[in-house]
Amino acid sequence: MEGSLDDLMHKLTKEKVEDFDLIKEDDYLRPHLDFFRARASRLDQIWAEIKATAGSLENFALGFRDFGLHWDDKTVSVREWLPGAKRVLLCGDFNAWGENLELSRDEFGVWKGAWPAETVGLKQGQRFKLRIQDSNNNWLWRLSAWTRRAVPETPGGVYIAEVDGVDSKPFEFQHPRPKLNGPLKIYECHIGMSSEAEETASFSYFREHVLPRVVESGYNCLQIMAIAEHVYYGSFGYHVTSFFAVSSRFGGADEFRKLIDAAHEKGVAVLLDVVHAHASANVEDGLGDLDGTGGNFFHAGPRGVHSLWGSRLFDFGKTEVLRFLLSNLRFWLDEFKVDGFRFDGVTSIIFNHHGIDRGFDRGYPDFFEGQVDLDGMIFLLLANILIKKVAPEAISIAEDVSGFPGIAASPAYGGVGFDFRLNMALPDLWIRLLKEVPDEEWPLGHIVHVLKNVRRGEKVVAYAESHDQALVGDKTLSMRLIDAQVYTHMSVLNSMTPEVFRGLALHKALRFLSLVFGDAYLNFMGNEFGHPEWIDFPREGNGWSYKHCRRQWSLADREDSRYRLLLNWDKAMMGLEDKFQIMAHHNSMHISVHEQDKVILLEGKNILLAFCLHPTQSFPDYRVGLLTKRPLRVIEHSDRVCFGGAERLAEPQPTDKLIAPESIPQDGKPFSFMTYLPNRTVIAFNLIDE
Repeated sequence: MEGSLDDLMHKLTKEKVEDFDLIKEDDYLRPHLDFFRARASRLDQIWAEIKATAGSLENFALGFRDFGLHWDDKTVSVREWLPGAKRVLLCGDFNAWGENLELSRDEFGVWKGAWPAETVGLKQGQRFKLRIQDSNNNWLWRLSAWTRRAVPETPGGVYIAEVDGVDSKPFEFQHPRPKLNGPLKIYECHIGMSSEAEETASFSYFREHVLPRVVESGYNCLQIMAIAEHVYYGSFGYHVTSFFAVSSRFGGADEFRKLIDAAHEKGVAVLLDVVHAHASANVEDGLGDLDGTGGNFFHAGPRGVHSLWGSRLFDFGKTEVLRFLLSNLRFWLDEFKVDGFRFDGVTSIIFNHHGIDRGFDRGYPDFFEGQVDLDGMIFLLLANILIKKVAPEAISIAEDVSGFPGIAASPAYGGVGFDFRLNMALPDLWIRLLKEVPDEEWPLGHIVHVLKNVRRGEKVVAYAESHDQALVGDKTLSMRLIDAQVYTHMSVLNSMTPEVFRGLALHKALRFLSLVFGDAYLNFMGNEFGHPEWIDFPREGNGWSYKHCRRQWSLADREDSRYRLLLNWDKAMMGLEDKFQIMAHHNSMHISVHEQDKVILLEGKNILLAFCLHPTQSFPDYRVGLLTKRPLRVIEHSDRVCFGGAERLAEPQPTDKLIAPESIPQDGKPFSFMTYLPNRTVIAFNLIDE
């Protein structure tokens, strides 16, 4: 394996960049060859440092085994990178917060200390901090950058490190990582807001009550947010304070391991939403100013602060920063057996301008011409190489709004190495249409263009809405569609209004259209049944309320609820995907767009999908072209009563009737058949092998 990695690095650093397939297949990249040469040169430097430091990338990413607080029966040891410090002490309950445990500095700014275990007397649950003297002789209280557990020192106060793992039996996983059968169907979720009660839910609660819902709904992958410790709950987990600590508000590390093991038992993969684009600016309980220099892990001065997020920006060019972040990835892979990562804020990592006020609408000049942070780019490249070395089947997903060329292409191809990129244009498309364009004017050709606008050979995760679309100040898809009637007319005991009928119909159609054009599909927790309300974490501005920091599962569980009907449709979508592997074959589907009729037709190997988005007109005898003369039948449609429809297909065209195509050309195809297309309806036909 090491030889193959050396071969890859030789290819990436020594061979001509013109020879990469990424560039051979895209002439628009040729004017920017200097960027690729600069990337290769910088990678060569960094790779030489990694080899000299640790011998291999895998060893380099084992920093969590050496850095931080460690113990065994004989020794307690501490190691920290604090290049700006003058003195460093380990203080805690075990030494009455005294000054007897002092660390020593090496030539690289790494401070080390080791003492006999019986002398220190370390015990589970004891609290500790580092006491650091900075260059101005000020004494600072700090947490270890490698802290494994942090808890509030006082309720609502500053966090403090807690000894974890002493005298405890290591957790033993009972189930291996699952081998997924078919494309990813991702259930994006947040542990703390997963209960209907106005409280912070736990790993145990999620394992017992939510995981079964995920499995029953047909999803095969959890994407879990906010796992790394973050002092400010309202940050949604995006202002991380302790990168190696499982958030204590949800439970202990072993409780998280139990959740992962339970998911694996049910064949469900687990991805972490990992935040390496930035870190909390907190000083006493974060990485904000560990050694008193204002830099350390971050760029110094204004470059080290994100102007919109108020957080600190890593200096990816420093060897110890690379060790820290790459070790963080391996830590979650090794210690928790996660199945991969969704990388947040990739655009911010790639570009010196962090994507702020950039539309990326000028073409390739927006990507290059001095805009790229080479060190950030190389960190992502090394991260993806490492992930595959440690866990070959692991998955990595980039949250990149720019669509950087090669972001989801393999390193050997010339790309950055992610398996998928989030197709962030899709939810933006749906929101813009719903806000600005009347239904009868929806441009179906443009919609299909956006759905298909993906670089050849790069895979995307498609979605209609994620957590981003429902944060406080914004609206969920169901709220945009149904507005105030989400509160008054979503019971079957109330009359079906035109607004609710439209909302249910489009909610179903937009989700399925998104799925059909993806290589993977994502849904945020609760949106499978059209969760009506936005997300708002407890904070001073809302009186520390949990009202919008929860999921109202009862809406989907009640027999008289129309939310339950949306959930039924979501399960039907997952079933169609399982049976026909739509996402795996969407690139080979033949697409017909009838702009005036507001109809989209997609013909695949064994399935034909008809989307009639016309707001008012139904078509009793609509002629649909076919490439083959195979018989077909309706196997599912969104107008069923159990999905909130009007069952308009029941009489004109029974779903068990076999349809025989005719030799009548239509849409440039040699065969066709007549069908009933009710307005705002999705119909799935099974093409049957004779």
